[in-house]
Amino acid sequence: SKTLKNLQGTASAAGRLGDLYVELADYKKAMKFYENAISVAEEMNLESFTWAQMYHKSELLFFMEKYDESHELNEFVLKKKKAAGIPEKVFEGQMLRGRIEFVNGKTGEDNYLFEMIKETESASEKADLHYELFKLTKKEIHQKSALEFYESLKAKDPDKPWYELDKRLEILKGNE
Repeated sequence: SKTLKNLQGTASAAGRLGDLYVELADYKKAMKFYENAISVAEEMNLESFTWAQMYHKSELLFFMEKYDESHELNEFVLKKKKAAGIPEKVFEGQMLRGRIEFVNGKTGEDNYLFEMIKETESASEKADLHYELFKLTKKEIHQKSALEFYESLKAKDPDKPWYELDKRLEILKGNE
């Protein structure tokens, strides 16, 4: 029905506005939009979409340095995504878990991010993990690993719009 599509569109728009306000570092407005997206999605029983918005909210809580709340919500979402068999979304939740561990003092090889690097066979996952570790540690080994992969990926398809990748390359090159 038209009403359901309008509600779904409202939830989607609210989530995107939340993302925009995170980019602008207006976390209070971002939170308002994520909570709206979650509320509408729950009302419509859109489980996967609800979990996605909850993940964004947990990442926002991380940015707001509300690490305990971020951890609690992320673990809830991670459990749901594992049960639903959504591996790429499980990966992002596991990365957030490692970031939370890091800011809470678990900065050595026992941090979840290091375990993930050892376990994954995926070159892009390794690059993403090295990127996150570089942001957290500023260590050159992580910077080089992520930079090499991202540059080779971009070279394979130079005409593709690489917005997120370009942002990461700027950070890795120290231009941001």
